[in-house]
Amino acid sequence: MKHATILLMTLTLLACPWASLAAAEQTDLDKAAAKLKENPNDESAYKAFRDAVVKEVLSAARSNPDGAQKALEVATKAIDQAIAAAEGEGKARLERLRRAWPQLEHTIQAARKHHDLIGQPMPALTNIDAWVNGEPLTPEDLKGKVVLLDFWAVWCGPCIQTFPHLREWHEKYANKGLVIIGLTKYYNYVWNEEAKRASRSRDKISHEDEQAMLKQFAAHHKLKHVIAVASDNSNGEAYGVTGIPQVVVIDRDGKVQLIRVGSGPQNAKDVEDLIKKLIGGKT
Repeated sequence: MKHATILLMTLTLLACPWASLAAAEQTDLDKAAAKLKENPNDESAYKAFRDAVVKEVLSAARSNPDGAQKALEVATKAIDQAIAAAEGEGKARLERLRRAWPQLEHTIQAARKHHDLIGQPMPALTNIDAWVNGEPLTPEDLKGKVVLLDFWAVWCGPCIQTFPHLREWHEKYANKGLVIIGLTKYYNYVWNEEAKRASRSRDKISHEDEQAMLKQFAAHHKLKHVIAVASDNSNGEAYGVTGIPQVVVIDRDGKVQLIRVGSGPQNAKDVEDLIKKLIGGKT
């Protein structure tokens, strides 16, 4: 699993816009698969194949999940044949790449979920055990509002990187119809006052203690929006969450309009541009 995780991180980095140029210069998946079949032990053939998988599976999943699934089927046949024919380090290299396949499948499934959610009524928030940093919100409270759901966790560095945006959006748009809800769940963390951060507890703590930690965490980071703490992962499943932070933007009619995963500047721009549009000339 360690090798598969490292491999997936490599694939994800290669899929980022600033790393995609090399992948874009590679041959398409069919040609890369053919080269790999010709010489499964060749490292350059392996790299071309890996980059083609990134381009036609991982990078394409968000915009074209069905196409990404078909590409993954082509890649699966190719890599399984190559593994059977390869030897030594070439075989081991391919086997390490192959262990990333379940996560690639999971990524495509999540992308399909996101694709299917756009334009649909927002799934109801379920199994909310507590509301922190503000008053509880009901479906009635959200009617006619622009809603931003932020799936996050206290241990998630990229989530914390989005906090300046969340603070800014709350300040600029909360009185114009924007409601931000941070969605998280219990992770058995406590507040470390000396380090000024949340830390995983070695002992099992109560939900009340973890809620108290979240209040201190929110105060430390000057967060103004309300935080909903779920007792399970039902909301993450409903919204296709496979990585955090994930932001979901919902229009005044209660329909999902945008889903973004990650903390990059382009995601932040996409989210704020849509917020401005949905606020409807009230900025």
